[in-house]
Parts: sequence; structure tokens; C-alpha cells
Amino acid sequence: MEPELRAALEAKDDEKLQQLCPLIDSNMELTVGGYKYFFNEERTQPVTHHIVCKTRSSQCLKLLIDKFGPEFVTCRNDRDETVVHLIAQHQDDSWMELIPEPIVQQSLKVTAWKGRTVTHYAAMNDVSDSVLKLLVDKCGVDCLKSLDNDGNTALHLAAQYQGSDSMKLAKTVLGTDCFQSRGFSNRTVIHYAASNTSSHTSLKWLVVLCGTDCLKASDKDGYTAVHLAAQYQGIKSMELMKDALGTACFYPSKSSQEKTVFHCAASNRSSNASLKWLVQEFGSDCLTKFSDKFGNMPLHFVAEWQGADSMELMKKELGSSCFQLQGKSHKTSIHYAAANRESNESLKWLLNEYGPESLKVPDKDGNTAVHLAAQNQGVDSMELMKTKLGDACFEIKGKLRWTPVHFAATNLSSNASLKWLVKELGSDCLELPDKDGNTAIHLAARYQGIDSMKLMKEALGKDCFLLKGCLNRTAIHCAATNESSNQSLKWLVRECGAESLTVPDQNGHTAVHLASQYQGTDSMELIKQELGTEYFFLEESLFARTPVHCAAFNRVSNASLKWLVKEFGCGCLKTPDKDGDTPIHLATQCQSIDSLELMKIELGINCFQLKGYSNRMPIHIAASSSEKLALFNWLVKECGPDCLKVPEKNGNTAVHLAAQYQGIESMKLIKKELGTGCFHLKGRLMRTPVHCAACNKFGYSVLKWLVLKCGPDCVAAVDKDGNTIVHLAAEHQSADLLQFLIDQIGPQVLSLKNNKGETLVECVEKDSDNDRKARKRNWIELTKDFESFYLEEGAVSVNAEATDDLLNQLRTALEARDDALLRRLCLLLNSNVELTFNDCLNKHRTQSVTHHVVCKSRSLQCLKLLISKFGPDCLLNRNSRGETAVHLTAMHQENLWMKLILEALGRDCFKDTASNGRMVTHYAATNETSNSSLKWLVAEFGRDCLLVPDKEGSTVVHLAAEYQGVDSMELMNRELETDCFKG
Repeated sequence: MEPELRAALEAKDDEKLQQLCPLIDSNMELTVGGYKYFFNEERTQPVTHHIVCKTRSSQCLKLLIDKFGPEFVTCRNDRDETVVHLIAQHQDDSWMELIPEPIVQQSLKVTAWKGRTVTHYAAMNDVSDSVLKLLVDKCGVDCLKSLDNDGNTALHLAAQYQGSDSMKLAKTVLGTDCFQSRGFSNRTVIHYAASNTSSHTSLKWLVVLCGTDCLKASDKDGYTAVHLAAQYQGIKSMELMKDALGTACFYPSKSSQEKTVFHCAASNRSSNASLKWLVQEFGSDCLTKFSDKFGNMPLHFVAEWQGADSMELMKKELGSSCFQLQGKSHKTSIHYAAANRESNESLKWLLNEYGPESLKVPDKDGNTAVHLAAQNQGVDSMELMKTKLGDACFEIKGKLRWTPVHFAATNLSSNASLKWLVKELGSDCLELPDKDGNTAIHLAARYQGIDSMKLMKEALGKDCFLLKGCLNRTAIHCAATNESSNQSLKWLVRECGAESLTVPDQNGHTAVHLASQYQGTDSMELIKQELGTEYFFLEESLFARTPVHCAAFNRVSNASLKWLVKEFGCGCLKTPDKDGDTPIHLATQCQSIDSLELMKIELGINCFQLKGYSNRMPIHIAASSSEKLALFNWLVKECGPDCLKVPEKNGNTAVHLAAQYQGIESMKLIKKELGTGCFHLKGRLMRTPVHCAACNKFGYSVLKWLVLKCGPDCVAAVDKDGNTIVHLAAEHQSADLLQFLIDQIGPQVLSLKNNKGETLVECVEKDSDNDRKARKRNWIELTKDFESFYLEEGAVSVNAEATDDLLNQLRTALEARDDALLRRLCLLLNSNVELTFNDCLNKHRTQSVTHHVVCKSRSLQCLKLLISKFGPDCLLNRNSRGETAVHLTAMHQENLWMKLILEALGRDCFKDTASNGRMVTHYAATNETSNSSLKWLVAEFGRDCLLVPDKEGSTVVHLAAEYQGVDSMELMNRELETDCFKG
């Protein structure tokens, strides 16, 4: 019966399944293949779960409901998914009608894997959006706003898996602002639409609705929709980006790991079409010109993610020597090809090019292509290694003294390589310990499934599962940390007995503690069945944490925590560990709003006032994580803004912590609740939140925002050690940020000293990021040259002639937006010379250097220098379109530049019109980077400037609607009311 049922499910044979379903005696667990993203492409779960995943006819489910009753659909698999969750993900709304309404309503409250609701699962349905529509009708729009453990709503997931119809539904019920909501890694709905591998229709629709600026928004790691579309989509999306933003958007925009769009296209596992398109647009240099933070070039990612066709492209464009270029840890393309989980095509191709010796070359960690292929590929690659190198290659030790057998035991796709190696080398290879004492047995228990456990038993006997490895853990401990499935744990308990769950490791953790931290309710039920309830209150020795604490630390799901609270009552949530942290504190650190809602229901809102380690409350913990913006917002809303001002033991408030660990969104919330005065509060080491923002490793935007809001005086404020934000930023931030600080308070930035007598120069040397440090050293040298000239009275140009060489260097600096080089070159000019070069749209543009500088530079110092050298009138020269540098400044820069021009020229220059009849205010309305210049102009000159038409009849309102976002529309509404939008 079971083999027949398995075969019918794998074949998706509806007719056969309808014959077999009446013969099924129970909702038994069954292991079935054909699940692409699971180990060995197999899942072990109840028959009914398989039925709703595999069939297209609802008749089978109907037969089972008639036979067993409707309640059986509420049972869960090892991911805590009910049948209703999987119907929502795989079927249409007609299947939902088979489930009685009370059970549907009950299931809607149940969270499964990653804390996802039935609505989240419906949003991941790439076959039909009908279940999602049904749930919105049935439950209301709030179901689209519920957050999973990653911070994603159903809307984020619908953008990733579904088409524009779901986006239109969201707009209808939630409005357009919902598409700016941030999810995992601070990504908007537009980011998720760019990650949709099935279709680009959602992305295209969102760009039309939200405007092209939405494509420029960065996530936490600096990725824009352009990066993600290159990684997940094809040529149509690349052309959409080019049409919307110009070719400049591809080059050289980098993420926080310094990955370019070219790196992302090289990581596209679906197709190499985007990569080919980019090579055609930008030339083959784009494959090797840029390295990410770890030294990887796009060509390395091509070997890791793509096939032989892409290898041929690399060879054609760059020559075969390119494959010897080294990336992270001295890996070459052969290492990356061996790590390619999609295919071993690239590995075979490179082997034909370079011969078998290339397989034995170790990277910096000692790992060869043999090790990496064992970890990521199958039997075909293992046989290839044996043919080329012999069995001896499988005894080579790499990182942590791992042999290829250890690597094969961590292969997340399949255990085929592990089986093959055991057959070739004998069972002794499984017992060889690595540097930490772990054998392949321990690793397979943690990363693989039952089939690998059966292999171990057959080869060594079941006593092998009691061998102790790292931290004195047995295979049972390791199986309890297996996040993908608890099937190995179940099997091992049957083989080794229930007492194996109670053995403590070196830190006092039993398998009960570990299963609570890494697995779901199915494991909790197993433990209760085998041991009773007493072991759920056993404290481990390291932090005196019970399994309830561990369940609150579970980053995969909060299902175990919910189960434990239901079983043992809410009192277990208030038990402190050795450091004073309760499960409330730990859940704030590791889980989502859903868990905090549970705490609120069970204990009341005052539970969030409990103090834990270092007198931290949950609000402090939420503020200390870049991933917890939604949870931080929720706590502020529930507990009130006063919670933001409560200091922890060292004096820092949640304001200080959010400035150091979160983004601008949190700063805006805090400003709204407390005003700007809170940014001057003194905390640890007498530092203000502005000091803390200077240490924010996720980018300098928070510091820049705070300086602009608090004023330039905050730049020179000192902490207990005499450090200003300049000293801290010199250690933790980029050269661009240091230039921004110079723009605020001038050259004195370079001479500020702390209590140790250290200036910015000494603090730069403390930066642990060597690449960033090198760029700052270069910036310092160029800035010193500039400042010495700028401050020297009566200085003259080194070269009074605008030579061709100088002009070419100016073009290069402008095109690359290299402000340090640009300042140096401007020193050599003695006139506001006209210059021609191609802009980002490859159009010839001839205009003065001042015009070009306000379009291309990001440093106010360049403009200050030109005004100093050539006088303020250099701003009034007109180009062929009748535009002054004032017009173009409004179009490309922020309000600080406007203020500088006001100081230099007075107010009349802002009334000048260009050939198209547009005033400076019109140009500010076309600024796609920032609307701060527009806001400043309205504040300075009044709202009447918004209604002045240009030659074509367009007002500032029309232009802002075309080029800017909701914030500008709200400005218009405040100043002119809604009638302005009817013109």
C-alpha cells in the first residue's frame, strides 16, 4: 500500500490516488519525493499534507474528510503546517470550501514555519491568487499586515511570488503607501517584486504606480531593486531599469558587501540573459573590474551559480587566464564551480580547460574543489574526482581538519555523495573526528535526514549515535538542532530510547533544550510523549535557562513557545535566567510581534517593563537590532513614548541604541514622539545619540540625518573621552561621511583632538575594514592638499592653462563622481572653462565646470572652492538651455547647497528663468534624489511659487507629481489644499 501511494503521489496521478484514498486506514506519515527545495527532494509528513501539495483534484481530500472527519486537517507536519496552510500555498479557493468554516477560522490563527499565517502561505501561491483574495474578503485587510518572524507581511510575499493582480488588490484595500512598508532586511514591496522569479509584471506595475525613485531605495545591505532584478529576473527587467533610470543605475552602485549589479546578475541561477545583456552594454571589464568586500569578482559568481554557457562567455570575453583570478580566501573559479549546487557543468568545463591538478589546489582555508564538490554536488562529481585523482583525494583534510566525508555529511541537497564515499572508503571514514571532535555522524544528524541515519546504523551499529563530539554532544543533540526537519530526532529516539533525550552536553543542554530552540511543536509533543513534562523545567548549567527560555530563543518559529505556554501557563514566561533575562526578553531578541502579542494577552502590557540583563527592558533589546524595526515600533505604540527615555545600566536609552543599530525610519519615529531634544540626551560615556549614530555600521545615513536635524553644533560635541562624532566616524564610517562633516563645519574637522590628542587621522587607523581605511587615507591626503591651498592667502593656480590633459582628467572625475580628485583638479583651473562629455544618458553636454560640478559632485566643498576662485557670478553663467548653476543645483542637490547659494548671491538669483520658462523652484520639483531643496524654497519664497507655469503650462505641482513621491504631494496639499491636483 505505502509504495503504491508514494508512487502515485510522486507521479501526481490523481486517478490512482482517488482509487487508493478509500483504502487508507490512518493519516500516516509518509516519505515522498519530488519536493525540490528539501533534502534529497523528499518530505516526511502526513498523507493529507502530501495530497494537498501533489494533486490537482480536490476529490482526494474530499474522500479523506468523509472518511476521517474534518478535524484531521488541523494536524501539523514537522514545520507546524496544517493542511489549511498547504491548501493556501498550493491550491485555489475551491479547496477551501471543503473545510468547515469553524476549522478555517481556527486555522487562520495558527502560525507555522517562520511564524507564518495561512495568509502568508496564500501569498506564496504561485499557481493562483484566489485563496489570497478569499482570505482578504473573509478576514479583512489586517490579514495582509501580519508579520512573520522575518518581518514580512503577506504583501511582501505576494510581490515575490504572484503577479500584478495581487498588487492591485493591495492598492485597493490598503492604498499606495503599503508598498513602501519594510520587511526582512528592511526591504520594501518593490524589492520583493524585483525578486520574483516567475514574472516581472508586479515590478513593472509598481514602478508605474510608485515612480522610478522606488527602484533606488536600498535595503539594509544596500541592495536596490536594480540589484535584485539582475539576480532574479531577465532582460525585460534590465531594459525597464535602463528606461526608468538610465544606464547610470547599473554602474557602479554597490551594496554594503560591495556587490555590484554585475555580481548580482552573475548570481542569477535562472538564466544568464541579464549577465549577457550587461556585458553587451558595459563591456567585458564589468566581469573583473569590481570586487566585493571579500575579493570576489562577478566571474567567480558565474562559476558558482551558472553553467557551461556562461563559462564559454567568460573565456570569449576575457580569455582563459581569467579563471585563475583569486577571490575570497584565495578561491579561483574551480573552487566556485565545485560549490555550484545547480549543476556540475561549470566544474566539468573548467576541468577540461585546466586538467585534474586544478582540483587539488587548496584555498586559504585548505579546502580543495574535492571538498566543496562533496558538500554541494552529487555522485557524478565524486566519480569525476576519483577518475581524475584516485581515492587518495578523499583523504585530504581541509578547514577544521574536515575530509570530503565531513563535507558530504553537511550537503543540504542530498546524501548521495555521502553514501558513495562510504561505499568507496569503508565505514571507518564516518568515525574520523574533526578539529572539534565532530564526526560525519554528528554532522549528518544536524544537516541531513533519516536516510543518512539508517546509513550510519547499517555501517557502524546504533552505538555510533552515542559518540561524543564538540561540547560532548551526541548525534541526538545534533539532530535536535536540525532546523530543516525533526525526522532524524524522531528516528534516533526510537533507536536509542527516550533516555537519550535527557543526556546533558558540556553546557548542560539536553536534546529537550535544543529541540525547543531549533524545532517546533511536533518535537515538543514527541518529548512529552516520551518523557512527560518534568524535563521542560530542567535548567541547563551555562545560563540557567529552561526549555521555555530556549523556545523563546527559537529563530525558526515561535510554535514551541506557544505550545509550552499553553501546556504550563503564562508563569513560565517570567522566570529569569542567570543574567536576569526572562523568555519575554529573549523572544524580543529572536522572534516577531506575534510572540509579543502572546505575552501581552497572557501577562498584560506591564510585562514589557521587566528589566533583565544590564537593566534592559524589551524596548532596549528591540532598539539594538537592525532587524527589529517593526517590533520596535510596536513596543513604542503599546508602551508609550516614555519607554524610549528609560536608561539601561550603562546609561543608554532606546534612543541611543536605535541610533547605533537601526535606520532613519526609527529616528523619524523617535522625533515624532519626543522631538529633537532627545537626540541630545547623554548616555554611556556621556555620548549623545548622534555619537552613537557615528558608530552605526549599517551606513552613514542615520548620522547624516541626525546632523541635519540637530544642526552643525552637534558635530563638535564631545563625549567623556573628548571624542566628537568626527573621531568616531573616522573609525566606523566612510570617506563620503567625513566629507559631509567638512561640508558642515569646515576644515576644522581635520584638527579636532580628543583627550588623547588624537585627530581624525589617527582614528582612521583604528578602522578594522582595510579597504575602507585605504580609501579614507587617500581622502585625507587629497583633502590636506585642498585645505592647504584653500587656507593659504593669495594662493595662485599651479597651472593657468586648461590643457587637454587637465580637461580629460576633469571629465574622468566628473563621470566617476570622484569628489576628492575633482577638488584637486579644480585647484588647477583659473577660469570657469566650458567642458563637454557624455552624461549618464550618453548625450553630449557642453557647459561650464560649475554647471557640471553641481550636477555630479556630492561634496559642497567643490562648489565652495569654485565660488572662492571665480567669484559668486560663476553661478550665473548660462548653458545652451539658458540654465544657470542655480537651476541645476536645485535639480540635483539638497537644501544645504541652496543655502550656500543664498549666502553667495542673495535672493534674486532664485527668480531667474531658463529657456523653457522654468524657475529654480520648477527644477527643484524635478529632483529625483531629494525634495529638501523644494521644501526649502517653499519655506523661503512662499507657496505662490508652486503655481507659476513654465512655457508648456506645467507648474511645480505637475512636475513634483511626475518626479517625486508622497512627501512632496503632502507638501502641496498642506500649502495649496487638494484643489491644486485638479489643474
